[in-house]
Amino acid sequence: MARAGILTRASGWMGDFFNRLEKTLRKECGWTDEQVHALVTEEDDEKRIKILAAIIDEVVKRFGAFKRDMTKDGWTLLERGPAQTLTAAGFDLVPFLKDRESYVKGDIMSARAVELRASLGQHDAEYLLENQHLIPTEYRGKYYLVFPGTKWRRAVGGVGVPVLVWRGDRWGLRLRRSARAPAQVAPGVWKS
Repeated sequence: MARAGILTRASGWMGDFFNRLEKTLRKECGWTDEQVHALVTEEDDEKRIKILAAIIDEVVKRFGAFKRDMTKDGWTLLERGPAQTLTAAGFDLVPFLKDRESYVKGDIMSARAVELRASLGQHDAEYLLENQHLIPTEYRGKYYLVFPGTKWRRAVGGVGVPVLVWRGDRWGLRLRRSARAPAQVAPGVWKS
């Protein structure tokens, strides 16, 4: 049985901080009771430092800077989007279009992505870019993989979302203006 509140024995703001940290470690990082308990009970400084380093590595991996910094290309980050959620277990195509639609505007696509629990962001796009073997080969040249959870604005206007596009020999990451979202989408998917 899970021991709730292992880190929350402190009071006040410090207790609140540790309560949030423990919930995040359990929910977002999948930490076990033993790992959380070791964080506060480990007396060996070297081992405790390794535990803290593991926390920092996990936070940076899930919530850190994007590997491709779009600000260098004149974009401004509007919404960071969720932490990485995709794993080697894979993903499914999620259709954003309804009957007889050939496209939808970006704001509608984003709302549907949230509704369908398919609003993945740039962290997931970058994960797939590094693990292209996880993308089914039948998607090549047929779909754009769209990640509407992250939104960027270009200096000259227009909002873009990360998209993985098949480039003949490998998938590439680019931003696509979200004014129109044709076809169906996985994490998000645009047909090409």
